[in-house]
Amino acid sequence: MNYSHDDALPAPVISFDVLIVAALLFCGARLARRSGGWLLELARISFLLLLLVPVNVLRLRLGAVSGESSNHVLPLFAPLAALAIALFLLAFSRFKRELLALGTKVTLLFSPFVLVTFGQAAWQWRKEGRPSAANTAGILPAAQKRRQRVVWIVFDELDQRATFLLRPSSVALPELDDLRARSWHAENAYPPNRLTMMAIPSLLTGKIVCSLDPTAGASGPSLKMAGEFKGVPVSETATVFKRARELGFRVGVVGWYHPYCRSFAADVERCEDARTLVAKHLGLWGQMKHALASDEMIASLPLGYRLLNRRKTKARRIAYGPELHLLIYQEVMQEAKSLIVDRNVDLAFVHFPIPHLPEIFDRRTGEATASGEGSYFDNLALVDRTVGELRRVLENAGLWDETSLLLMSDHWWRIDAYDFFFKGDLRAEERPFASLPLDARVPFLLKLAGAGGGRSYDKPFNTVLAHDLVLALLRDELRHPEDVDRWFDEKASAQAKDPFFYLYVCK
Repeated sequence: MNYSHDDALPAPVISFDVLIVAALLFCGARLARRSGGWLLELARISFLLLLLVPVNVLRLRLGAVSGESSNHVLPLFAPLAALAIALFLLAFSRFKRELLALGTKVTLLFSPFVLVTFGQAAWQWRKEGRPSAANTAGILPAAQKRRQRVVWIVFDELDQRATFLLRPSSVALPELDDLRARSWHAENAYPPNRLTMMAIPSLLTGKIVCSLDPTAGASGPSLKMAGEFKGVPVSETATVFKRARELGFRVGVVGWYHPYCRSFAADVERCEDARTLVAKHLGLWGQMKHALASDEMIASLPLGYRLLNRRKTKARRIAYGPELHLLIYQEVMQEAKSLIVDRNVDLAFVHFPIPHLPEIFDRRTGEATASGEGSYFDNLALVDRTVGELRRVLENAGLWDETSLLLMSDHWWRIDAYDFFFKGDLRAEERPFASLPLDARVPFLLKLAGAGGGRSYDKPFNTVLAHDLVLALLRDELRHPEDVDRWFDEKASAQAKDPFFYLYVCK
């Protein structure tokens, strides 16, 4: 099971798929033995080649933990792989029996780990966290009389420059422009990391997270904070959800990428994430088919990434699964509409998968699409439509005036990465941004409950302060835009104003 990706699937799904693959391989081996000849020789070569799969998976996992993609950081990977294959074929032609005997012994040696793996999967499934009725059974301390509720929305890869400052004239964002005009908004807000894996935990904990280890051990994934030498299990971390709950407020969460429900079930009353939403939509059989055909499965094979990219069309975003991305957006959006009008929820946190690629919207037709042929600005238009729909949901429920709405991003638009990975395939309206100097600023809009009129704040700060800001809003300490000005003047440290602060403290 992956920690943080929309391909993350429940343990039973993966276990059933492993059994299906094992059954197919067993039947293939039996057929090859009965047939003999070239089919048996092919089966023997395939058996030895399959032993490379766990080695390749280890390479991918180490790359994921370190935050690097070994597929891209090794420019000599293709010639080295070709050399390795040539050496393997030569060795097989000369030492076939010895290699088969060695491969058989290695397989038998590690066979007991099959039981360990299935046992671990069953254990993880048993302890998969979901909010329960006990969370709402009156165990919270009595909260103060609520003047305002907080809706905290994070759009993945929403960029300040592309959204407001240098937006192409062909892109209309009326809902975002109107909200900005009515809100306290920052001109120079910088995120705590360029990666969602570290940025979201930083926002939720109020501390710069330097690394997230999804394979930490029995206690679950762990976070390593700046200035700390030891990782802390995610489930034991003091997040804004836990602290809001300690203050007597009820919390609801819906989001993608991170397994929110597994990590924070004890601290929230309502929770849905990409895992739970996709699982409900696809069902068990649908999830099994998805896993067997997923990019993750193909990537586990040696040269898998390259085979994957070659089988895709020139549409660069296809390789990232626009169908699944669209499904996740639609499911998150549906749940978000329900969550933000739940009067029993004081803090609603929503993490949307847009405008992050792949593109799932055509702004010219106003329709969702899984073609993967659009641009960043098409998804940006979908962000605008999303903001408008959520606002109308709150207004129709009579909750707009009593809701403080915080809208922000986890990181900027990483056009440099787009340009690197999709060289020559940037859309025409994206190319001008690729030639601009790096700008890490992100939108940061705060519509205060009952307070009208916009206010601009130009002093730089790191959005890791959102954790403290949300708690201050819940405690009803900030009622006017001027209060927010003073709050940020006091909180923003000189160091945290640096746009790449995390690079220095995470050495």
